[in-house]
Amino acid sequence: MFRIKICGITNVEDAIAAVDAGADALGLNFYKKSPRCVELDVARKIAAATEVVRVGVFVNHSTEEMAHAWNEASLSYTQIHGDETPEMLKPIADMGIIPVRRLSRDETDPVGLLIRDFLHFTSEIGWALEAMLVDAAVPGEYGGTGAKADWHSLHGYELRLDSRAGLILAGGLTPDNVAEAIRIVRPAAVDVASGVESAPGKKDPVKVRDFVAAASEAFASLGASDR
Repeated sequence: MFRIKICGITNVEDAIAAVDAGADALGLNFYKKSPRCVELDVARKIAAATEVVRVGVFVNHSTEEMAHAWNEASLSYTQIHGDETPEMLKPIADMGIIPVRRLSRDETDPVGLLIRDFLHFTSEIGWALEAMLVDAAVPGEYGGTGAKADWHSLHGYELRLDSRAGLILAGGLTPDNVAEAIRIVRPAAVDVASGVESAPGKKDPVKVRDFVAAASEAFASLGASDR
């Protein structure tokens, strides 16, 4: 499992800069309507130029399309942002599926909802999930909006789920707030796209470096407090 993922990588230069900054995962978005969509031939070049975890981001793709991208871009995980059901994903159950749950701020029991989702996915696809990603809900959008999730409502997730699946926190994270988010939520990993950009689809290397440094320090502090 990774710790710090820079998502929406669209070119080799940004990929190398993220890895050099210390990110241990890159997100490659194959959703055509996204400003962060990466072409498959570029994804191949990114795979050839980097040796970190690569996560494919998909929105209502067919399982055949996802499997093709998985093979061509040497992906490690398949992040599902669309309206796919667990039943639809059974043919690719062994492709490191990471379901995405977009939480609204009026959700009364977000942790309970995540646990129910986890159990449903696991029972339906017949494959244990390694992680679930949590993002903020924005009507009509599938992610990458920069909207912030309610961190305090997610506190205690890892205790109630008994560590069976890690929580990947996304939504509105920046170099300035990621340490606080990690302290409150205690996620397994963090995921950022717009929070480290100079423009949609173009990463700012200084922001990337600052984000990775802040997140790394916060995760190290969590580890120290657990000892």
